[in-house]
Amino acid sequence: MTRIEKVINFFFYISVILYMFSLSNIPFFFHTEYRNIIPVVLGLLAYLIYYYKLRKLPIDSISSLLLVMIYIVFIVLFWKRFDIDWSLLSMLIYLPLISPENKSFLRGLLSVKLFVLIVVIALSILGLINDTSYVKLGGISHSLGFFHPNTLGSVILSTFFDCFILFKNLRKQYFAFFLLVVLYVGYRLTFSRTFILMAGLGILIYLFRKRLSQRVINKFVFLVSAVGVYLFGTLYSMFYNPSNALYMQIDLLLTNRVRLGKLYIERYGFTPFPKSTPNIIPQGWWSADQLFNDNTFLKFALTQGVIIAGLFLLYILYILGSKEYRLYNALLILLAFLFLVIEAQGFYVFLLTPLLFKFMAVEDNSVKRI
Repeated sequence: MTRIEKVINFFFYISVILYMFSLSNIPFFFHTEYRNIIPVVLGLLAYLIYYYKLRKLPIDSISSLLLVMIYIVFIVLFWKRFDIDWSLLSMLIYLPLISPENKSFLRGLLSVKLFVLIVVIALSILGLINDTSYVKLGGISHSLGFFHPNTLGSVILSTFFDCFILFKNLRKQYFAFFLLVVLYVGYRLTFSRTFILMAGLGILIYLFRKRLSQRVINKFVFLVSAVGVYLFGTLYSMFYNPSNALYMQIDLLLTNRVRLGKLYIERYGFTPFPKSTPNIIPQGWWSADQLFNDNTFLKFALTQGVIIAGLFLLYILYILGSKEYRLYNALLILLAFLFLVIEAQGFYVFLLTPLLFKFMAVEDNSVKRI
């Protein structure tokens, strides 16, 4: 590993620590707006160091930095009239910096995430931070120091994704059994259906990792699939009809997320430019037990505007279309996209490693194409 890779890894790990602690109930610093600025500054500093050392910019950085500049223009024009999507900036900045050749990146990343997870849980057990608990699905769900039990589920799912990538070359299937045990324990703690659904699908993909890793997915098929999930996540609530049996079943499964998305669209609407769209519905407009727009794609389109959402989709098409992906990695990327349809976690590569498209791309040609 080169020195510049060590620097990039270090900056990324700091950003991961800041972001994960911001998901906890620790009552200082990590929840301030200034915390979001640090990963952006560190990422841009990494570019300066990279150029100083190698006299060139990372591959694909021009398109990323161009979209960063366009977004900054929007921020300046609409200052304090909408919420900055820091997850978009983090993704655009860090995606070109981390490549498949950075072998030690994932080992360090998993270690950092486990460290934060253990620290937050320990503080919760010691009574130093709150354990948010709810009566849920006939049991008591716990957050163990994180903001919400579903947040704990998301953090554990994040470590699952890293395990799927890091340990995909294991010949034995015993690790899948270990993940199943963790999945069961995690569900009994959080009662998060999103967690068990996404992690369960991930384990299923992991069981067939050897065969899936031997082939590269057709670019057109992958692009259509990625765009399909993106557009579905943005628009599926738009056509919600309470008299449609299928929609009612989906809404029941997703705990009113579809209907809530429809209400958000009716109240705030899709507009070309960014605008203020609270993620918590004003009191009295909706029942007290359903307050959040738990859909990253819809939230992004409503708050950032159609122009930015469209440009970001074109950016995804460009990046995915310019590379090749093993079928195994492609399915993990699509699984991360599906997670974003039912959780408003943002496009944070600090939490969802599969969104590091360059890192997930094929690093050699020793695979079959399908």
